[in-house]
Amino acid sequence: MINSLKKQHFPIGLPAVNLLSPSVFEAMAARMMRRRFVAAAVVLALLVGGGWGFQHLRSVQAEKLLTVEQAETSRLTADTKELAPVSAFVAEVAKQKAMVKKAMANEALTSRVLDDLRAATPTGVRIETANATIDGAQPAGKAGQTSTPANVCPAPNPFVRQGAVGCVTLTGTATSRAVVGQFVVKLGAGGVFVAPYVTTTSTADGKRVTFSGSVSVSKRVYSNRYADIDALLAATGGR
Repeated sequence: MINSLKKQHFPIGLPAVNLLSPSVFEAMAARMMRRRFVAAAVVLALLVGGGWGFQHLRSVQAEKLLTVEQAETSRLTADTKELAPVSAFVAEVAKQKAMVKKAMANEALTSRVLDDLRAATPTGVRIETANATIDGAQPAGKAGQTSTPANVCPAPNPFVRQGAVGCVTLTGTATSRAVVGQFVVKLGAGGVFVAPYVTTTSTADGKRVTFSGSVSVSKRVYSNRYADIDALLAATGGR
């Protein structure tokens, strides 16, 4: 009884009554959808326009760069044509240098042979005859490189191969066999000569010793003065 006497509370306000027809709500939803589509289309148009503008800007810059490069290519082509005679001259100079190096590679200095022979001749030795034979072609290899062709003339040890490109045969007289020995030692230490060999000695009158022999000529007899022709031209100022 007490519970039935409690007051009941009801919400205060106007009753919620939907007086619009469903078609109105559909029209409102369609309008909102159209607005969304329009906004999306605007955003897409802005993106497309921005992308096109960026690509157009890059295309314009590329065209400018291409124009500059074409102008540079034209200038370089003109310079190349203008320098064509210089290029031909340089090629001709290089050809001439190669010809000089090839022609002078086998230049043998007989004076060097005579100078070393004179320097190796001790007091008491008199050279009567000296005949030199030198190969007309320098052995393959760089200047100063040791080679071991067969001995050109007799040697003290025929089983040892010496780098030789020529031979000098000698005849002469000396005051004693000891002086002849000194002569042989000096010949071997000179640089141009290798493997000196005295074949015979005799004392006809008992006063002087007559001897004959030979000595091989090394690659040092070649001048190689034009082996490095560029350095030679630089040293002479290009003359």
